[in-house]
Amino acid sequence: MCIRDRLSKEGKVYNYLGLLKRAVGDFNGAMNDLNDAIGLGYNTAYSNRGDVKIDLGDIKGGNADKRLGLQLTLKQLDKDPNNRRLLVNLAIDYGQRGDYSTTIYYADKAISLDPLNFNQAYFYRAYAKQALEDYIGAISDYSLLINKGDKITEANIYRERGICYENAGDLSRAC
Repeated sequence: MCIRDRLSKEGKVYNYLGLLKRAVGDFNGAMNDLNDAIGLGYNTAYSNRGDVKIDLGDIKGGNADKRLGLQLTLKQLDKDPNNRRLLVNLAIDYGQRGDYSTTIYYADKAISLDPLNFNQAYFYRAYAKQALEDYIGAISDYSLLINKGDKITEANIYRERGICYENAGDLSRAC
């Protein structure tokens, strides 16, 4: 029996399966799982499917899916403005589009709802601050994550914080 048969029919599960398959280069399998997630009403999968379409060379279709995913997420947020997961998803989506000020806006909103337990929002906010050359602000967020012991992205956090120290002119702390 394959894992797909044992898992629940929730769209979230298929979305994560699609993300995993994309990560290992199984783009067709990822498309199938993301289509299933969408069919089950999991709207976040539109943006992820857009990424896979872009990976497969369908830039126009990928961007259309990402726009639709963004529109649907914004509609969901209108109904549930304190949904931290939606806020972080928006921060990620806007960050991927290069709109770092909006990334910070949505990350700040997510953090304000749960400042102690939302490491992903801090990470994307730090990355956006770094992109906007607010190196001190980015260092602050990266340092907070390091102090909290975030093991999942620890290597990325140390690397990005080092880059910020270097760009801020503090070479002694960059290494």
